[in-house]
Amino acid sequence: MGKSRPCVVLLSVIGALLLPAACLAQRYTFKPYGQAEGLSNLNVNVLFQTRAGFLWAGTEDGLFRYDGLRFERVSLGSEVLVGSVLSLHEDAAGRLWVGRQNGVGYLEGSAFHLVRFQQRKLPLFPGDTISSASDGTVFVASDGDLLAGNQPPSSGEWSFHKIPVPDPLKPGLSLKVNSVLAGPHGSLVAGCGEGICTLQGSSWQAWGEKEGIRKDTWQSLYLSSKGEIWALGNKHIAALPPGASAFQDRDIAEMNNPDATNAITEDRQGRILASSGMQLMRWENGAWNIFDERHFEAFDFGALLDDRRNFRKSGFLRGAPAAFAGNDFIISIRQ
Repeated sequence: MGKSRPCVVLLSVIGALLLPAACLAQRYTFKPYGQAEGLSNLNVNVLFQTRAGFLWAGTEDGLFRYDGLRFERVSLGSEVLVGSVLSLHEDAAGRLWVGRQNGVGYLEGSAFHLVRFQQRKLPLFPGDTISSASDGTVFVASDGDLLAGNQPPSSGEWSFHKIPVPDPLKPGLSLKVNSVLAGPHGSLVAGCGEGICTLQGSSWQAWGEKEGIRKDTWQSLYLSSKGEIWALGNKHIAALPPGASAFQDRDIAEMNNPDATNAITEDRQGRILASSGMQLMRWENGAWNIFDERHFEAFDFGALLDDRRNFRKSGFLRGAPAAFAGNDFIISIRQ
């Protein structure tokens, strides 16, 4: 079997649970989007869909937006930002935040605005994330630091400050922050050190092995529609049900996902979708339903995005197959 070219594809799983494993490969439909559709850089790190319905792709060489027919490169302003686009996030005001290796900023209309902390750009590394609260505060996991920013109405300029995450075992020292999520009820959750931390009010709590969190670099956090907090690391997966005091193990064998940026989401039925690199997974009935090389070519999966807003029915993903059923999602395929 030859190696497939890297691209973004729309994948539909049609009645997969009703068929034996041997038949599953026949139930997938792919619609590739690559250079012919304007996506000039095919190594996609992150996919994001705004509330307005636009599909965005962050690549190794810039940001692209799908306009219903083609991908178009989006300018990130006159100030030079280099390296991969690693994080995308929409805040409460509808601004699209873009995190690149040597800086973070936001798109408002067609203008890109760079933000700074102590006069310096905010660098990102693979797995670093951006999140925001309903009050407009934006949180950035930047180079091991947790930064929080607000835009005072008086000045209009964003002001960021550092939020230390204390190391419970080493008084006076802070833990490295790998990811951040504005959680339920005003809480803040962060992948910190080799565990996960949560901020309630002014107090940090570190979740470790006693709370069901194994030592890992927890780089992808997701709040489900059911209020669960899902955490994806290099080697482990865990979930915290609403009101629970400990995470539940969701591990799979041979998990290896060292550079996922947004490889966890959910489908229209509220089932969690995740990627372990070489596998697509769907959590249902208390177990993972695995889709791997037995069901389609041996792709190396990257970013993952659900299609809950149903681009095809709105005509957004034109050219995709007309007859889709089941739970559809969009993935990127690495070289």
